[in-house]
Amino acid sequence: MPAKLDLEQIRDFWTRQAREHGESPSVSWSDRMIIEMEIREILNRLSDGDRILDVGCATGFSTVQFAAQRKAQVRGVDYIPEMIEQARQRLSDLQGRLQGTVDFSQGDVTALAEPGETYDKVVAIRVIINLCDWTQQLQGLQECSRVLKRGGIFLLSEALGRLGDQMGIEIRPETHAGFEQQLARQRSAMNFSAPAGCLRWYKTP
Repeated sequence: MPAKLDLEQIRDFWTRQAREHGESPSVSWSDRMIIEMEIREILNRLSDGDRILDVGCATGFSTVQFAAQRKAQVRGVDYIPEMIEQARQRLSDLQGRLQGTVDFSQGDVTALAEPGETYDKVVAIRVIINLCDWTQQLQGLQECSRVLKRGGIFLLSEALGRLGDQMGIEIRPETHAGFEQQLARQRSAMNFSAPAGCLRWYKTP
């Protein structure tokens, strides 16, 4: 495995991805089939009327599909300015064709500029894997928990194979258990479900 990348190298990698791939879904991953599977599975857990935060939204390929399929308020945030530029261009091309509403802004999953207990659902697709170490991974998970309403659901999908190897980044095995413990401390209890595949969801009480 290559040496782990630091934050600046990770930022440079995703900036190049945005510039090279534009609005293509391959900006985040080349496996279109898996991306579409993720979107289908996440949509099964989104409802009309939801307020949804999509952290690490990249160029908004998934984000706008959530609003196309649900009458929901969706906000996409990404750390890379070039990703948000592409996402806003995508949104402008879809005016009048969405059931819900979407807005995009630059943001950092480890320090979200969002009020606490605001969202019914928080979506994170291949985001935590890009944080450099367990401390930052846990901080990102805590922030996702913080902005969820009580009874809200955090939908987490991670790719732990080729992309992680390529970037020299991995999710430590205790990430899921650590997040469960953090939620338990913050909320006193939680419901946890782990279906087959890469999607996991966590519900606050």
